[in-house]
Amino acid sequence: MKLIAGLGNSRERYEGTRHNAGLMAVRWLAMHWRLESDWVRSIHHAQAYIARITEPDVLLAQPTTMMNESGRAIRALMDYYKIPVSDLIIIHDDADLKLGEIKKTDSTTTGAGHHGVLSVIEHVGPGFKRIRIGIGRPQQPMRDISGYVLGRLSPGEKDVLEQALASRLEQLLDC
Repeated sequence: MKLIAGLGNSRERYEGTRHNAGLMAVRWLAMHWRLESDWVRSIHHAQAYIARITEPDVLLAQPTTMMNESGRAIRALMDYYKIPVSDLIIIHDDADLKLGEIKKTDSTTTGAGHHGVLSVIEHVGPGFKRIRIGIGRPQQPMRDISGYVLGRLSPGEKDVLEQALASRLEQLLDC
């Protein structure tokens, strides 16, 4: 079984923010694979379900922890389902990529400064794959971009991300 986990902040007040691009991607996969009504109960601090449309099966997960604690939920799912780190794919936002750009990379020991990725590295170690979804940077350069990252996507930005997911996400998953 593979685990595909979308990172984000699951609380309602963060719905539609740039930082939730990973959660948005997992929701897109659930709709695309027509599984959105088949959520397994909340388990190990995550909403998850098993997609039995591929070989091996895929566990889609949305941690219900805050972004910076994502690794705790992902580790618990990996332990419960006995998923090796090599079968883990993390999907997350990336301000270093232009809006809508999607890239697959291997994990590193630094997580490129992304606190959700750092949490996953802390709890499971390196060796997983990452799918980075570009959210761009603010037009005005700033040292702390947390306000931008936690800001809501405009309707135009949301359209760009949805089109990028539709055209590129599935082929990067190797499922």
